[in-house]
Amino acid sequence: MFDVFWRYEQEGCWRPEESTLVSVLSACTHLGALDLGRCTHGSLLTNINGLNVIVETSLIDMYVKCGSLDKGLCLFHKMIKKNQLSYSVIISGLAMHGHGREALKVFSEMLKEGLAPDDVTYVGVLSACSHAGLINEGLRFFNRMQYEHGIAPTVQHYGCLVDLMGRAGKLDEAIKIINSMRIRPNEVIWRSLLSACRVHQNMKIGEIATINLCRLNSNNPGDYLLLSNMYARARKWDDVARIRITMVSRGLNQTLDLAWLRYTERSTNTSQVLIDVDDKEKRERLKYHSQKLAIAFALLHTSQGSPIRIARNLRMCSDCHTYAKFISVIFEREITVRDRYRFHHFKDGTCSCRDYW
Repeated sequence: MFDVFWRYEQEGCWRPEESTLVSVLSACTHLGALDLGRCTHGSLLTNINGLNVIVETSLIDMYVKCGSLDKGLCLFHKMIKKNQLSYSVIISGLAMHGHGREALKVFSEMLKEGLAPDDVTYVGVLSACSHAGLINEGLRFFNRMQYEHGIAPTVQHYGCLVDLMGRAGKLDEAIKIINSMRIRPNEVIWRSLLSACRVHQNMKIGEIATINLCRLNSNNPGDYLLLSNMYARARKWDDVARIRITMVSRGLNQTLDLAWLRYTERSTNTSQVLIDVDDKEKRERLKYHSQKLAIAFALLHTSQGSPIRIARNLRMCSDCHTYAKFISVIFEREITVRDRYRFHHFKDGTCSCRDYW
């Protein structure tokens, strides 16, 4: 798609229409292709006289989801006219980048403008509370959504609420919410609970979540790996073997990242290596996490002081998180990492998530 688009534009064979450019922007957003998105933005400014609210919102969505939150915010604040979708996009974007309280401020501005939030807006609001650990605010907005704005909770809203409680370690409250749901919980909700159980090492509730995932015929290898990792941390190697055998019998393979990295010697969090080997072997295995390779490659092939942007297909482990904080100080670089769930911005040894992810 991109090859055809740029070839025709460079040859001057056609003048792209607004709808075509919006489609290209959507593709850039999906792929996280910031540079291509910037080029498309330039083409919009060249070929379109006056961008409408739909195009401007698409641009904001692209910049935010490609890691350039500042540019997205700049475009948002420059908009002459904003609609419900514009606010929803920037609220969700701020949530993804770890700016929960800022997202709630934008939501307040939306209400002051007289724009009524919809179910999508509230997904962003509850997600912002979840990423920032704002428990009381999340519960208040969940009730406000129903009783003030008359929006019936969907499975996405319940999922955000369960995620909020799970991240905060309130697993009993999380399972109470699931049991009180008016609709049947789906795989995402049980998986969110299972992930929280892994973080907080609650095997009892973790096993409940796994049983329910099995009842839903989940064939996601990650579900089994989460429970396996919990058993491994508790050194229950027989249970680890049982889970792995089950995965093999069902033909489930672990999702692997095929990138490798030369290791920089420092203190490591060996708890991330969940196999029965000694600490020396664990430290050796931590050398090859793909995010470290990506950072090392960027340091070798980009100019001093330029920002580093990385996308990965799995949730970031705590060792890679600590590593990125050290690198941001040592090499004086800003590092942006988009993992499976959110953005992390590393600068001067700190992360935008404030170590809560």
